[in-house]
Amino acid sequence: MSKDNFVFRLEECRLIQHSTVMEALSNVSLKELFSVKRKSGLAPKDFLKAGCSERDILFASENKDIWLSLARSEWKHTKTKYTEKKKPCDLCNTPHKVMCYVTNDKNGNILNVGGTCVGIFGDEVSRRHLNGVKSEKELNNLAKIQKAIPKIKSLSSKWSKFADEIYIIPPNRLLNQYLAIGDQIEETLKRGIKNSDNKSEIEKLQELINKGNTLKDKMNKFSEENACVDFILNRDLLEEMRRVQPVEYVEIKNKIVDENSSRVSWATAHRIKAHSFLENFKEAFNSKNIGINIVELRGGKYIIQFDDIRTLYFQISTKSFILNCGDIVFNHEDTPTQIERIEGMVEYLDIFGGPSQDKAIELISNASEQQLKYKRYNPRKDFDLNGQIKQELSQLRGYKTMKNEVTDTWAELDRLNYEAQKIARINNKHLNQDASKDSNLLSMLSSKPNKILIFNTSMVIVHLRKIREIYHKIGSLEVAQDIEILERNIDFMNKSSSAAYQKIRATTVFKSDAEIAKDEERLKDSIINFDKYNGTTIDFIDSDNNMIVSVEKGLLCQHGTPLIFSKYVNKKVSLDRLNRFLEGVKKITKEQYRKNILISIESSRLEI
Repeated sequence: MSKDNFVFRLEECRLIQHSTVMEALSNVSLKELFSVKRKSGLAPKDFLKAGCSERDILFASENKDIWLSLARSEWKHTKTKYTEKKKPCDLCNTPHKVMCYVTNDKNGNILNVGGTCVGIFGDEVSRRHLNGVKSEKELNNLAKIQKAIPKIKSLSSKWSKFADEIYIIPPNRLLNQYLAIGDQIEETLKRGIKNSDNKSEIEKLQELINKGNTLKDKMNKFSEENACVDFILNRDLLEEMRRVQPVEYVEIKNKIVDENSSRVSWATAHRIKAHSFLENFKEAFNSKNIGINIVELRGGKYIIQFDDIRTLYFQISTKSFILNCGDIVFNHEDTPTQIERIEGMVEYLDIFGGPSQDKAIELISNASEQQLKYKRYNPRKDFDLNGQIKQELSQLRGYKTMKNEVTDTWAELDRLNYEAQKIARINNKHLNQDASKDSNLLSMLSSKPNKILIFNTSMVIVHLRKIREIYHKIGSLEVAQDIEILERNIDFMNKSSSAAYQKIRATTVFKSDAEIAKDEERLKDSIINFDKYNGTTIDFIDSDNNMIVSVEKGLLCQHGTPLIFSKYVNKKVSLDRLNRFLEGVKKITKEQYRKNILISIESSRLEI
């Protein structure tokens, strides 16, 4: 790059200097360079003289367009003014008569820019500056108009501002006339700028301005007279509508102001979602005391109560409620009866809150009792769900008790067997001692009977009988039969009889304790603990096929709510509707039902 070429022209330097672009730059040398007042542009030599490097020059050159774009975005056109005496441009020093004033939004700096430099600020500033004036001749024509009507340019450009700022939105019959006059003023001004003999245009402009002022007075009067009118469309409401329903608000606004009063009507009220409007409607409606009360506005829905069902709270969209009850507030001629009103909105009602839901289900059940195809199902009273398992568990516990009894009885028999064997040994000892003294043993026994011990087998037989009876109960018939034979011949002091006892004793009949514990745990896990089951469904049973219909509480309320209003709506129609709904719900077997409950209980336990 030649050192004689400018990296930044003078007007570009000054634009950056008067903007805030350089404030965020970390390069101190470049910041200082652009802070110095200059009479010419910046060439490479100026960078080097200020202590910048070749790399800094390259950096500034590559970022030039970005800096200028950022600087340009900070400025807006303030006004254009024509003067007899030329003044120098703040950017390039060139004298000019047409003053274009621009203001920096960030630091408040104001510049007077000539026609040559206006383009550096971009198309928007140029457009606002020229505003149809393309030559010095046209500037002279404009000056002539401005002499007769000093603020015509400002008045023309800001004509619609009045319509945008008046607090009470005027009806179209006034607003459209006023805006049409603004369009005529703009067109007449353009013709006057192009026409050197613009006397007729000046007269026309004065006539239009007078008409516009008359309409302004009418709109101001309309605003004053309607300031306290309920549901009038004002600036605050319109702005809130613009925020919460940006797509619809223009159409709604046009529909409202098509009326002569600019007051929201029943025909448009249901479309408005602005919170302030809906709160005002709530207060106005409740003051009418028609047996329905809006308790609260929540998330685009009204929470309501009916005087004859005060234990329940319902929710309904504001749109549905206003469509059915808005006539009360807006004094519409075609007023429906209370029955017609409730019939119209009952299908849009939802139960609000857990307690209300439970109460509603109770009312629905009472209203539909004995009249639904499907009957309410109470799983707690159904033997098929827990009864069989509880029986099995009871039997298992009895089995466990019998095993313990048999174990204890065998232990007692073992003790008796041990005693018998001990007696046998003692008797043998005595027999052996006496036999060594006297070969006639029988003579000895008769002469010394007190030395021979007798074992009583009666208790052995009692215990064996007890075990035999238990074995019969648990189905071990073969072993029981062997015990019965043993009972008739039992003699623990006899070796063969004792051996037979030991053989039967060693026979395994019962399950192990581990197996019993496992079976017991399995059965316990299969029992539904309804105290831990927080079901979210209401259950019905089809008695024809023993199938279960489970319905979420909310859905049952949704389809059964009309039954709560049997006083107002046809009960048969409501019952048919609920029957059709239940018919369409998926049906499951009792086994699947119990599995679902067990899974639900287990899930709840894991969450805890």
